[in-house]
Amino acid sequence: MTTLLNSIKVLDMTTVLSGPACTSVLAHMGAEVIKVEAPSGDIMRNVGEPRIETLAPIFMQVNRGKKSVVIDLRTEEGKAALRVLAAQCDVVVENFRPGVMERLGLGYDTLKADNPDLVYASISGFGAEGPWSDMRAYDLMIQALSGFMGMQGRHGEPEYVQCAIADKITGRAAAEGILAALVARGAGQGGAHIAVSMLDATIEFLMEDSMALHTFLDRTVSKERLNHAKFKVADGWVSILFLQLEEYHSLFRVLGREDLCSDARFATREALVRHFADWQREAGALMAQWSAEELIAMTRAAKLPVAPVLTQEQMFTFDQVVANGTFAVRDLGEAAGRVRYLNGPWRINGAALTSPADAPRLGEHSAEILGGIGYDAAMIARAAGKTL
Repeated sequence: MTTLLNSIKVLDMTTVLSGPACTSVLAHMGAEVIKVEAPSGDIMRNVGEPRIETLAPIFMQVNRGKKSVVIDLRTEEGKAALRVLAAQCDVVVENFRPGVMERLGLGYDTLKADNPDLVYASISGFGAEGPWSDMRAYDLMIQALSGFMGMQGRHGEPEYVQCAIADKITGRAAAEGILAALVARGAGQGGAHIAVSMLDATIEFLMEDSMALHTFLDRTVSKERLNHAKFKVADGWVSILFLQLEEYHSLFRVLGREDLCSDARFATREALVRHFADWQREAGALMAQWSAEELIAMTRAAKLPVAPVLTQEQMFTFDQVVANGTFAVRDLGEAAGRVRYLNGPWRINGAALTSPADAPRLGEHSAEILGGIGYDAAMIARAAGKTL
């Protein structure tokens, strides 16, 4: 086990998913992440079942290893406490709509004056300017506007990815920007303001490998291409993506139909592109005779990139997932019992990163964090918006 960012302190002012996903990366890498919450807490504390005290499943996954401090930014005492904390941190991350932090007196220029080396990251739905910049953004909106739903759909009907993919993409993009800014700061370039919008991050993620029809603007591009394919087998589904002609031919050999390799429809890559639907029918009929386990055994022996389509429950026990240590199980005692957590995907010099602590209860660390900057109990209460 190892850590990378154990000298970095992060002030996390984010809620819901895009921001917490960003700071989750930093927490997994060993940073001290102080999660600033309103008196009512992050809304994700109340989303999903079961809810144990102030904890809920999604909140627990993206807020592991963080420290929760309650600060009411509607009060002058809360804003003053926030500025003191920000002056002692390396990174501030916020995902309010553009302009909110400035109106609170907590924008980049203000906090930079207190802390010139501060790395300040702003996550928004649409960016700081433009006709949609003042709109609240949720994942499904971004999937719709980015072209994601149109690409996922079939037969003219859009379809969404059944997880908050835009939020998570954006969180990772913001974390990348923060890490780059920390490297630059270490090289003497000082602090920086990083801005990432969900719309930009999602389009960039989606389109890097989806620009075949949209790159050469002055050329006519054929829409015919080899596509990803899924096939029904005797007891489930398998997924196939081949890039080389030889892989298509190798599958025919595995399935006992080497004669199809010389079929005029499939003999060359150009012919295969034109007759890809025929290839799908021929290969599909052959594979339907086998179970997924049998087919995977045969294709693995031939080193072909074929995989069974697993349910989530099957994925948890997939042998490679188990070997990688993708998940960890912890016993949280009588209140919550055993919980399954995601581990970070990074290995450093062959070692996994140190697993973060459990997600915090609301305000669990208020006394520790605010006491550390000299606040007594009465001041902590006022910063949290309580009247004495």
